Amino acid sequence: MPKLKTVPNGLLVFFEGIDGAGKTTQLKLLADQLKNDGWLVEHSRSHGGTPIGEALREVSLSHIERPVATDFYVSLAMHIALLEQVRSWREQGAIILIDRGPLSLVAYQIYGDGLSEQAAWPIVENDFRAFAPELVITYSAPVKTALTRAKVHKAAAADYFENKPPGYFQRVQKGYLAASERLGAQIINANRPIKAVQTETYATVQSVLQTKITKA
Repeated sequence: MPKLKTVPNGLLVFFEGIDGAGKTTQLKLLADQLKNDGWLVEHSRSHGGTPIGEALREVSLSHIERPVATDFYVSLAMHIALLEQVRSWREQGAIILIDRGPLSLVAYQIYGDGLSEQAAWPIVENDFRAFAPELVITYSAPVKTALTRAKVHKAAAADYFENKPPGYFQRVQKGYLAASERLGAQIINANRPIKAVQTETYATVQSVLQTKITKA
């Protein structure tokens, strides 16, 4: 079996966007493409992603009422646990694909739930710097389209966040766009056929990957 290709200090990509935008689908498609190209690839999710993270995820998605700040810090705790795993994968030189990341804290807790920007943004920026992703991709699609897609693919009952009213997701979408601009994410139009989005995703990651290899 040929040795897998690696990247010096790894390469981290976050996939962001509201439910139904297609980020999880695109992550899986990209992981398969990169593996077929011979790269060492690891993937996970920030809302979970580790044993303790998955336990916290269950609590986070439950219908237990709680203050907005609680969701923020529970999500942050998941990120802190995942960060250790990401650092280990970086040491191995892996291409690391993560479903959601720091931008989601802005979208859901600051814009969606109304958490204080003044209090939360500095923490989000520290979280972002700790991960130091080489690339963040935000998939943008009309909220109505995204929510329809999410319902089609959802097998279980709606969780705590999915039960929110449509206006909530409009605010979340606005938050993703604001966070993308502030933190330098690449926005990809996801309101297109999956193959077209896949092609642009692959090209975007390849560009960043080749730039990092060239500079190494």
